[in-house]
Amino acid sequence: MDDQMSCPMCMGRVIRGAIVCRGCKARIEYGIPGWAATVVLVFSIAFGLWSGAVLTWWIGLAGGVVLFWLGLAGLQHLFRNRVVFRLKY
Repeated sequence: MDDQMSCPMCMGRVIRGAIVCRGCKARIEYGIPGWAATVVLVFSIAFGLWSGAVLTWWIGLAGGVVLFWLGLAGLQHLFRNRVVFRLKY
């Protein structure tokens, strides 16, 4: 049994995992949006630099890496069911 979705643009049936709707040619995006991953990266770098300046460089590096991986894990959980259809103009 195929896992299918309905395209909100043309109401056509689309198989989950497809990258383009066959009916209206809308691009389909799944998972974590780029802006959210960028925010996690910037905050983890800022935290790593701050904690490296306050404590030592290796604690800052470890803290930044840990914060980055925890942030990505949280984003994966938060956006696990995200599906966005975008029409090209």
